[in-house]
Amino acid sequence: MSPTSSPCYCGGDSYALCCQPIHSGSRYADNPEQLMRARYSACCRQDIDFLLATTHLSTQALYHANELQQWLDDIEWLSLRIISSSMSSAKLGHVDFVAFYHSNNPTTDNTPPVIRQHREYSRFQLEDTEQSSQWYFVSGEDRPDTPLERNQPCPCRSGKKYKKCCL
Repeated sequence: MSPTSSPCYCGGDSYALCCQPIHSGSRYADNPEQLMRARYSACCRQDIDFLLATTHLSTQALYHANELQQWLDDIEWLSLRIISSSMSSAKLGHVDFVAFYHSNNPTTDNTPPVIRQHREYSRFQLEDTEQSSQWYFVSGEDRPDTPLERNQPCPCRSGKKYKKCCL
């Protein structure tokens, strides 16, 4: 199955119908949640250029391509869960999300990797140009992890309950 016909990393439709058009620049994200999903998919694909290009100019200097690459090299992203998405004005939005992952670094005792969480409350801003309007990631605030319940679907997307899979 080609990457464009496979399910999107963010959990949406096929990649070709979901995040790929945003990654390729053929269209912009319509709202903060859509950009958040595209940025998560970009992390899965290690698309550093997209992550930097969709970071607001006011905070872009805080992010460096080589540091992002090192961070992404150490992670295998498993799934994304949007907790909430809201607009505080027409040009300012927030997305509270949790991204599940495990480290690519092997364990010393050969045990399976532990599922970890990156929980964040992100702020997005809409910028207007003469040609279009585009959403940008401005900043993120770390939040406490969301407890994984034994009977909920496993974040690894196996289709099994967490207790029967990665617990």
